[in-house]
Amino acid sequence: MLENLIVFLVVGMIISSAVYKIYKDKKKGGGCASCPYNTSCSGGIQNTGECDIK
Repeated sequence: MLENLIVFLVVGMIISSAVYKIYKDKKKGGGCASCPYNTSCSGGIQNTGECDIK
């Protein structure tokens, strides 16, 4: 019973951390949360799957 609670809390912390990072990146004005250039990239992801800025 205690093990299930610990696993549930750890999974909840991971999910909430990911949601918070996406929220923080969007609030900063970035285009894509997963792009390392999200604050400087103006065009987003192209058809090639890469960011405009290299």
